[in-house]
Amino acid sequence: MESFVSSSGKSNPCPVYSALTVGDFDGCHLGHRTLFNRVFSAVSLPLSGRENPGGGMLIPGAVTFNRISNAPGKKPPACIFTLKQKLDMLEKLGFVFTVLIDFSADFSKIKGSAFFEILAGNARMRYLAVGEDFRCGFRLDTGYAEIKDISLRLGFVFDPLPPVLFAGQRISSTRVRSALLSADFFEAERLLGRPFILDISDIQWRLPDSVEAGASGSVKFTSAVFSASVGLFNQILPPAGRYLVELFAGEGNYSQDFVCSIDNNIIRLECGDNIPLSLTEKNVLLDRRTGDFYTGLRFMAKI
Repeated sequence: MESFVSSSGKSNPCPVYSALTVGDFDGCHLGHRTLFNRVFSAVSLPLSGRENPGGGMLIPGAVTFNRISNAPGKKPPACIFTLKQKLDMLEKLGFVFTVLIDFSADFSKIKGSAFFEILAGNARMRYLAVGEDFRCGFRLDTGYAEIKDISLRLGFVFDPLPPVLFAGQRISSTRVRSALLSADFFEAERLLGRPFILDISDIQWRLPDSVEAGASGSVKFTSAVFSASVGLFNQILPPAGRYLVELFAGEGNYSQDFVCSIDNNIIRLECGDNIPLSLTEKNVLLDRRTGDFYTGLRFMAKI
């Protein structure tokens, strides 16, 4: 980040530093959004003192983690967001760059002080916003007091954020997960600031027994039940039951209502008569009228 390259391709010799936030950011809920806004506000303020050696500009960046399993054949814990959803959301919200770190056994052994030294050096961090209860490092050795001392030593602004409350309680990813596991989609949407979307962009749905030819080599279904193994999903799933859902194909682009049923092994999407769905060669759902690929399921209510 020695200099900034504008959208016109011209290099600006102005030194570039980063304003960062660090966290798992599962769901990018309203608490996270408040934290992100602190970073976006910081980039509009002038740097001063030791944080601004010789002038410069700040750009917003996020440091987040890819939860991986260190046990062969074992899936990582289910999340609110897939990794793709999280990275897409961080970019959409306005972060210029994202540092993605595999949360491996080796990474978990790094001390918090060493982690922030890397960010201050390699990412040229001059501003850091995290929750005031944030802890990191080997055996969580680094929290508020330690980060404050590190910021003075390394020369970056430390901006701790108090808990963000909704209905008198702290907004957290744990609270969103609890709402989803209780099939309380209204509560989950209020905490997230948008609907919960189950990512189906890479899910291969099973073919029903009877099909008929569709356009462009696709397969058309006029009445069918599509199914997929629960094991293909790495997101939080609502409890077993039947749900009213909408298929999602991008911002503001939802299908008419469908019924989705979940048990311990299978997710089934029940499509009524004359539903204009096609299945591509890769078994991805397609809206035959618009050509849009369906990438998600929005859960509306349990029925």
